[in-house]
Amino acid sequence: MTRFPTCAPLALLVTIGLVACGDDDGPSMTVDAGRDAGPDTSPPDEDMGPDRDMGPDRDMGPDAGPPPVVCEPAETDFDLDATADDGWPACSADDGAFDLFGMSVSTFARVNAFDEIAALLWRRDAPPSPEDFLSAREIYSLDQGLGSRVGRRFDAHLPECSIAEPAMTNECQRPGASETCADRCIGPALLEPAVLAAFQAGAMGLEPMLNAARIEAALLWFFYVSAYKEPNTCADVIADCDSGVAYYRGDSGLSADGLSLARTTDPAMTDGFARYVLEADEDADAALMESFLAVRCWREMDNPAGVAMNDALHQQALGQLDRALDHALARVLIRRTETFAAATGIFREAHWELLRNLGPAIDRAATARDPALAATLRTELAKTDPSTVDPDALTTTLESLFPCP
Repeated sequence: MTRFPTCAPLALLVTIGLVACGDDDGPSMTVDAGRDAGPDTSPPDEDMGPDRDMGPDRDMGPDAGPPPVVCEPAETDFDLDATADDGWPACSADDGAFDLFGMSVSTFARVNAFDEIAALLWRRDAPPSPEDFLSAREIYSLDQGLGSRVGRRFDAHLPECSIAEPAMTNECQRPGASETCADRCIGPALLEPAVLAAFQAGAMGLEPMLNAARIEAALLWFFYVSAYKEPNTCADVIADCDSGVAYYRGDSGLSADGLSLARTTDPAMTDGFARYVLEADEDADAALMESFLAVRCWREMDNPAGVAMNDALHQQALGQLDRALDHALARVLIRRTETFAAATGIFREAHWELLRNLGPAIDRAATARDPALAATLRTELAKTDPSTVDPDALTTTLESLFPCP
């Protein structure tokens, strides 16, 4: 099956918690503080146990349902399995490793910060304490760290903001940009307020597991947007190509000499968004890494000493990357929906909180593919009561929208 292109405006639909911290620059935002007024006293998450081998597939006859989808690369894709015949020029990426353009990639530290925050807030056996939220906020707020990039991130799918002055600043940090261009300026308009509000609420002992899920969702959305934004701006700043793949996988798979990144297949040994994708679908991770190699091959062949000039090849690489990112996010959402459906109590609520805050990230791509199915997806994700959610409808809709990278 040919992979799908994507483009279209983005709808921003996220529920966030409480009030932005008092020491944060900019206006505070008052929103719903949540249901409970004290710390979460729920027991730690139960171990659901390892996946069980249900034995070989059985032939259920003619009514067994449709056959599994078989995905094939598009004719324009960089294809590691056929580098001599994929229409791409021979390049260093043909060996399957992403050779870094720079000697130092600061994005690695920001992805490491995400994993440190994850260990404090949601990758653990007990609900996080107020002190855990304070420690996580400190990591997030380091100078030139993760928070510094969340607060200025823009979505490269959308037109540049009309606010052009002052010209020498990041466009989404210009006065009024986050209000005038909220869809484009996704970081300051939505993601940063969500993260800061959840840090504040969690530090006050309010809904610790739900606020942890809100932070997790916002930061995964940030990675999803950043992994596409950086290869866009790489046409002008070649180091952004390194940042693109780094925002996906951190420094997992970094060679001993620090000069290249290779794909890893063990989620426990993989960082950032790539860990989630590997846990959900190894093939989706393989396709996404292949798309970053397409970006690497384009930039290597397109005036690497200066500004890129081959826009056609750039757009070809971005198209492959865009489709792979959308499919990967869909697989992550499907896996979390399955986990949500099997969970109970506060754990079920926390899984739903992540889904309804991260799910809207895929609305732009879904609307471009099928507006009716996208509307179905929005309807499910808008539900605030987990007991009213139809997990099968969510899964079926996502699979129909994004069958292949």
